[in-house]
Amino acid sequence: RRLSYNTRSNRTRVIKTPGGKLTWLYEKKPAKGPYCGDCGGRRCAKCVRDRIVQAFLIEEQKIVKRVLK
Repeated sequence: RRLSYNTRSNRTRVIKTPGGKLTWLYEKKPAKGPYCGDCGGRRCAKCVRDRIVQAFLIEEQKIVKRVLK
């Protein structure tokens, strides 16, 4: 790579290849987590709980519909 400065997008670490040679491994930037709709920040515990409960209730509703038919 041409970029020689230690910026966030140019992080490296040294690894040993299977041939025993030391070489640079360019690391990707860590991904950010999903955003939370209510809080505006990252996904909070309350929103995760609400999503799980909502998915569970939808599945239960499908089962009830199937039984009533």
